[in-house]
Amino acid sequence: MSERKVLERTIEHPFLVGLQCAFQTKEKLFFCLDYVNGGELFFHLQRERRFGENRARFYAAEITSALAYLHGMDVVYRDLKPENCLLDAHGHVRIVDFGLAKEVGPVVWRTEGSALYSVEEGGKTGTFCGTPEYLAPEVLLRQRYGKDVDWYCLGAVLYEMLTGLPPFYDQDNNTMYRRILHEQLRFPATLPPPLKGNGSYNDSCGSVPGASIGKLAQDFIVRILERDPQKRLGHGVFGTENVKRHVFFHGIDWDKIYRQEYAPPFVPKVSSIFDLSNIDPEFRNEPIPQSILMEGQVDIIAEAAEAERQAELALQARLMAFPSPITSPTANGMFGDRSVGKTQATTLINEGVVGKRSNDVDSTIDAFRGFSFVSPWVDAPEND
Repeated sequence: MSERKVLERTIEHPFLVGLQCAFQTKEKLFFCLDYVNGGELFFHLQRERRFGENRARFYAAEITSALAYLHGMDVVYRDLKPENCLLDAHGHVRIVDFGLAKEVGPVVWRTEGSALYSVEEGGKTGTFCGTPEYLAPEVLLRQRYGKDVDWYCLGAVLYEMLTGLPPFYDQDNNTMYRRILHEQLRFPATLPPPLKGNGSYNDSCGSVPGASIGKLAQDFIVRILERDPQKRLGHGVFGTENVKRHVFFHGIDWDKIYRQEYAPPFVPKVSSIFDLSNIDPEFRNEPIPQSILMEGQVDIIAEAAEAERQAELALQARLMAFPSPITSPTANGMFGDRSVGKTQATTLINEGVVGKRSNDVDSTIDAFRGFSFVSPWVDAPEND
């Protein structure tokens, strides 16, 4: 239920996908979320190979605004990756999938001289979870961690937007984990130009090809991918402001970012709300599991039918007690009072009698592409 709580709290933020309603069947909880059909950043990265620096900076700024909002509510997102960053029809970022989001306690700070230190018990969690390519070192080391992991993920996503691959990437997870923990971060000396995607470009914000990653972007990435979370850009009571004030974001008005007043550098080609051309065919063509199609529907139909049967029995009892013209069949051969059963069934559904379920929700974590996971064997003192 933590995902639902987070969604209910974040529904108003422009860069977070909001919850419109939720319902459940015997075994599953369903969320009805904002409709966003501009495609995942991952989808556009696959098409275009990589993004130009100005375009990547624009997305990083909108993601930073969203993370700052979550952190202000003491929520650690824990699964930032291109697959979870959607583009809306206008080209703005919308972060989705709060399955791993965690509400943590507020960080308690103490001072020693002119320095500020966080008290260890505040704002921390311990579950080993996330997506392998974007796991922060402290998560891999099974240490308790806080909001700093989200800033690490932002650095990894920015690196991927600029180069086409996450930092330290390897097809073998164990090798990749070793590289995350021990290898020096490297930047490609030269990069191929981005390819054209399915949409229009705003040259003033730019998807201008560059031969290499700029020095300011490199400095930002190095600082935010710092292995020691206490030294990482974004750590501390002023951490969010330090991220925003880094020279990589020089000239950005953060109020304008929030109000979506900057023209996006890329606008996906979306002809209508029914246009799914920016949705990866892997998901667009995926059949809906029969269990989802039938699970709630069968129960509701069965219970509504039972209510109608009971109403029919009551009607027959009335007819036996009070013989009258009410027994006259209508043109379709049904009794004129047949609507009693229908009305009763509808009332039961509207009042929530039909389909009431236990509040228990299974602990299965969404294994969306990108392979988010929660370790079943890590010691965690709280329920994450």
